[in-house]
Amino acid sequence: MALIFFARIGFGQHVPFDTLLNRAKAEFKRDSDMASYRVAVEKFEQVVALRPDNAEAHYFLAYSYARSNTQDASTDPGMKLSLVIKASEQLEKTIQLSPAYTGENIILDPYSKLTSEWGAMALSCVTNHKIDSAIWVLKEGKRRGGFDDFILSQCRMVFNSCSRNSTLFTSGDNYFFPMLYLQLVEKMRLDISVMDTGLINTKWFPRLLMENGSVQFDLKEPALDTIDYKAWSDSTISIPVSGTGKYFSWVVKPSYQNNYILRSDRILLSFLKENKFKRDIYFTQGYRIDEILSLEEKFLELPVVYKVNALDEPQPTNEKFIADFKSLMMDLRPANKNAPDELVTIACIRYTLYTRINRYLDNGDKDGAKALVNLLNNYLPAKDYPLLETDEKELGEITEKFLQN
Repeated sequence: MALIFFARIGFGQHVPFDTLLNRAKAEFKRDSDMASYRVAVEKFEQVVALRPDNAEAHYFLAYSYARSNTQDASTDPGMKLSLVIKASEQLEKTIQLSPAYTGENIILDPYSKLTSEWGAMALSCVTNHKIDSAIWVLKEGKRRGGFDDFILSQCRMVFNSCSRNSTLFTSGDNYFFPMLYLQLVEKMRLDISVMDTGLINTKWFPRLLMENGSVQFDLKEPALDTIDYKAWSDSTISIPVSGTGKYFSWVVKPSYQNNYILRSDRILLSFLKENKFKRDIYFTQGYRIDEILSLEEKFLELPVVYKVNALDEPQPTNEKFIADFKSLMMDLRPANKNAPDELVTIACIRYTLYTRINRYLDNGDKDGAKALVNLLNNYLPAKDYPLLETDEKELGEITEKFLQN
């Protein structure tokens, strides 16, 4: 104990705290393996010991614990609960010291990272067939500050937008892990198969989906395990729509460097070919164009999800869209204004409205556009759901169009 004590005195005796913090950050940011992240843990533990009131040091220590536990989704099934607890404790301390955290962000804000850590640990338990443990982990994660009421209510809206026995593709931790919570803890919408496009890049997640029996692919193991990126040019894909005698056709474009499609694209395509639209297929909002297999022109634009339009249905009328939007928004909980990553989900809902507003204005229908603007102002006011920079830009362009009309 004395040796550790004197080592800590020596660590900070003649070096300014900011210098020590930046050295620890540099160690964390090296292109490292998990062993190197354990070195970052040691450095940040020393930094936190010197300045226990520094929120940024606690935040980076949390991420160091997390990265020494699992570097990416490929190693999630081997997560250790002890390291999740350590990361959680540091994130909880970060939030206690700085509820509106203003330090450097790595990827997720402290609130979203809490949800992500406990959600990934729960999924690890599911993968290892320990469902009771997964439920305990999710409840413990909520008790410690993850899975807040706002993000859960937003994900309930997504679930309530999907038809029975459908498949839902999610874009990121703030959709997938809260939905795992809703299905395992609240037993909500167990009829929906949820697939995260980041996780389908791994070998273990598609295998887990097949084991559960809810999702199948036209590629089978071991081929499914070994597929990788592939050279690709614009190609028309046609898939029969089960029970209709019709075909769903679209052009799949390269998603990477204009010359390739990635493993995740090929797995998604394999699912679509095997599914043949026996189940309705939905996507959460917020996907990048290069992540959705060029399906964007084939989406029905619903208030909080996109549905793959297999039967070429007309887009919802303004009246139908507004009625559905109002019905869903009744259950939305107040925003966690200190969690900017969670607010991205609201920005995605707004973006769908902006798209419709612009379409009405381009067609000269100012009244239709106004009805949607009123919807925004009444149900997603900026005072309750703060605007992101992207919102402000879109609203500025819409205002300009109104003035021009």
